[in-house]
Amino acid sequence: MTFRLDVEPYRAQLASTVGNQRQRHALREGAIVRLSIGDVTGLGEAAPLPGYSDETFERSLAELRSFDPLALPPFGAAARNAGLLNALEQVLSALAPSARFALETAYLDAHARASSLPLHRLLQRLWGTAESDAGVRAQLSALVNDRADAERALNAGFRCLKLKVGATTGFERELQELQAVRALSADVTLRLDANQAFGAEQTPPRLRRLAAYGLEFIEEPCPQAWSVGPLPVPLALDESLRQPELPALEELASRVAAVVLKPTTLGGFARCFELARRAETAGIARVVSHTFEGVIAHAACCELALALGAQARAHGLAPHAALNAWNEVSPRLRAAELVAGDAPGLGLSHVERRVNAPC
Repeated sequence: MTFRLDVEPYRAQLASTVGNQRQRHALREGAIVRLSIGDVTGLGEAAPLPGYSDETFERSLAELRSFDPLALPPFGAAARNAGLLNALEQVLSALAPSARFALETAYLDAHARASSLPLHRLLQRLWGTAESDAGVRAQLSALVNDRADAERALNAGFRCLKLKVGATTGFERELQELQAVRALSADVTLRLDANQAFGAEQTPPRLRRLAAYGLEFIEEPCPQAWSVGPLPVPLALDESLRQPELPALEELASRVAAVVLKPTTLGGFARCFELARRAETAGIARVVSHTFEGVIAHAACCELALALGAQARAHGLAPHAALNAWNEVSPRLRAAELVAGDAPGLGLSHVERRVNAPC
């Protein structure tokens, strides 16, 4: 069986900026991976986010271009077992996280297409979890910047909203914006993400003020927030999941409400599943999110979310500005939720960058 790997770099100008309160991006750079195995082609994407991911795009691109696809595990019926994800992890372990994610996605997309399975169903089989039926839904959280954004999201059916905090413009202004968003609905679930912008000394007093708005959790208020002490708002771990000094999740169950799984930064499905399993054992929720990648990586995140099965927490996978540079989105997206379906693999057909999103 023949293996062929094609790597196509891209640069997409975005219609609006994406990022957090400290760093915004008007351009997204990445690479589309096409892995052909026999007559089946799978898609993957590497798009590390500058200033957030651990590696540069240049490193990821160089690793993809030099990777020998013949090193991948055997393809076919003999490989359809729970050890395939571990085998992929061993082959790809030395690569940068985004490169690992791209190659793993392309290989498993091809595998799922050859098996006439949606990727989320294949992932469930490989990881040994209960398979979901074709009507399973997963709620989504929308990232909003202000009250106007929040109104649009609520009108579109979203019942969970997330705001970024930690801007240099000041905490008082962010409190006013949060108050305005909360005033729209007493029932909507609100999340915050500080991307570690608060200092350790600022975190307790600021969270005491934020607690008045009935937050589900706050992501990463400061570095090593789990060690600051008892806090009035539950924590969610994101960047901290990449830190070797992070204690075992079982030790953090009383303080941590959720782990935020981003395959681009964590290095693919196998590593996300392992963290998800540890979190489930500790009674901590699993939330899948993105790093403003293009349609292929976003679709892969949607498949991971569906593979984790039904849960009460909303996933952070609402459409974002970087997806507007592409001609299609995941077919699992249905307004404010994901819906499991039967389209094989990622469910994508012919991915192209829009003409109005120039390099």
